[in-house]
Amino acid sequence: MLLARINTWMIKKRLGKIGYHFAEFPRLTYSGQYGIYINIPFCYSRCSFCPFYKELYQEDLKNRYVAELTEEIRRADISGRPAFIYFGGGTPNVLSEADLSGIVAALRQKVTISDMGIELSPALLTTGYFQQLHGLGFSKVSIGIQSFSPAVTHAVCRSGNPFEHIRDLVSCAQESGLRVNIDLLFGLPSQSRDIIIRDFDILMQIRPEQISLYPLVVSKGHTIPFEPSLSAEEQLSLIEEAASHFSGCGYARKTIWVFARGDAEIYDTSGSEIDSDYRGFGAGAYTMCGGVRVMNPDVYSYIAGIENKKPYAFVATAKKQNDEMRHFAKMLYSQFIAGKNSRSPAVRMLTTVLEARGYTRQGHLTRKGKLFAHMVSKTVMEELPFPLICHSSIINYATYGHYKEAARSAVGTVNRDRADDERGSLEQTAVKHRMARLD
Repeated sequence: MLLARINTWMIKKRLGKIGYHFAEFPRLTYSGQYGIYINIPFCYSRCSFCPFYKELYQEDLKNRYVAELTEEIRRADISGRPAFIYFGGGTPNVLSEADLSGIVAALRQKVTISDMGIELSPALLTTGYFQQLHGLGFSKVSIGIQSFSPAVTHAVCRSGNPFEHIRDLVSCAQESGLRVNIDLLFGLPSQSRDIIIRDFDILMQIRPEQISLYPLVVSKGHTIPFEPSLSAEEQLSLIEEAASHFSGCGYARKTIWVFARGDAEIYDTSGSEIDSDYRGFGAGAYTMCGGVRVMNPDVYSYIAGIENKKPYAFVATAKKQNDEMRHFAKMLYSQFIAGKNSRSPAVRMLTTVLEARGYTRQGHLTRKGKLFAHMVSKTVMEELPFPLICHSSIINYATYGHYKEAARSAVGTVNRDRADDERGSLEQTAVKHRMARLD
């Protein structure tokens, strides 16, 4: 796989040069083909594998955050009909129906909503929550299982996923009119091949509309307290085995990592965000607009900026070559290379080389082409620097540090004992819901 190694080296070299300035949020306008991503960064605990920015849940802070999030949406220059709207995190279902209703109402004042998806942690889900989501206009939900094995979830500080509980959740969501995606993650500790194959069998009993099989991603600046249990080659081998496993049950492979049954649009934030323009709202949310990349700061800096009517963010201007590589990565991820007529000489050359070396046939990936696509897609996700995780990518980090310290003092925090009590109560509720059968 020399070609794959050369390509991943090129990606690392180019993405590694991206640097961000902490500065005022730029004026951006969206009206054509674009998406919307809304970040809810709160969690009740920290999963050891998760590379995303998060804050431990505090109700007072969450309430203040939701108010400023809706204000950010109201001020944004967005219009038209977004190609996608995703709520991610963090744990978006820490939000109540009233919280979500306010956010969705702010969106409806600006854009036409035809399709919305939301990521959900199964621990606190109830039948009523699905019905509320459908009533608010959500059409797709993604449930983060990662593994059905208690040994695996325990090893990464995550609540378990009893089969009966997940089966009932999926059934309830489907009865409420929602399409369901389930995420599984490869490379976690204690995650043997037999455990993963057993997870495949469980999924075929549950039968969600979509299954996403993601490799463990160790983003730039993020560390994990364990060695990944599977290599990139072993991960893809299991995904290929899943393709055979699922095809007999009516599932088709939609991307290098996603399988679905039926013809409806899939829930795929990884695919949508590789090279699309989209507007991110909320602390830690990422934004792309043409050659501009922006990431909102931490919760305290974010709230302070919105309240002061002068929001700050991490801003970078991407080089043309980086955008070309991201577009090429999107083609690989989608399993079809249509690059011979590309304006980019580099993409045309890569397309020709892939065809000549047997990685593609008439644009479609062969088996070794799929390993190439798997490695390139994983590299893009790992090497694209996100400033809140990869501090070395912030050129004027000292400026951000001073702003963050002042913002934290200005916004304040709730009483720590009270916050700990709230989390303890929520975790007890999570266990209660997780162990009980849903009506």
